[in-house]
Amino acid sequence: MTSYGLTPFTSGYFNGYDSSVNPAIKNEFSTAAFRFGHSIVHDSLKYGSTSHLFIDAVLKPDLVYDTAGGVDNITKGLTDSYSQKIDERLSDQLTRHLFEQQPWFWGDLAAIKIQRGRDHGIPFYLLLKTICNVGGTVHNSTVWNALNAVYQTQFDVDLFSGGVSENPVAGGKIGPTFACIIAKQFQALKKGDRYY
Repeated sequence: MTSYGLTPFTSGYFNGYDSSVNPAIKNEFSTAAFRFGHSIVHDSLKYGSTSHLFIDAVLKPDLVYDTAGGVDNITKGLTDSYSQKIDERLSDQLTRHLFEQQPWFWGDLAAIKIQRGRDHGIPFYLLLKTICNVGGTVHNSTVWNALNAVYQTQFDVDLFSGGVSENPVAGGKIGPTFACIIAKQFQALKKGDRYY
């Protein structure tokens, strides 16, 4: 946060607008890096004292309007639950069941993210790691070996796969490549939006 000038002010306003900075949302940010949150989804969501499978809860928005607790029970369930660790594993609810209600479509959200990155022409993981000046080993050996087993070469590793599986930065939840991409995006929004 500090190195990117994103630490909030304790008082006053930001006066650093720069008309030469493009605040547009970057493809790497929207297509891969800021989608890390799907990694923290649980298989089930707590609703008061009960639990529902994630996919069932998502498909039952009427729980919000339930007269026996509604929003209060959803909020209590969310605050009583810890998020999953951000890593290369996505819940089965997202990889096997998310789209099963659609007879015309069957999909794995992780595979969709990877394909979306390819469709958008996102550069491969190692290139963005280099652009972000991330050096050294940022994966544990088991994860890196698994990536090498799936991809033909290390230069084929997709950004989402490589980024979401990095070890988190000190004091953070995400790895250094995604941290860099996300921070640079927010930095561009801060400096390039005159209404910030």
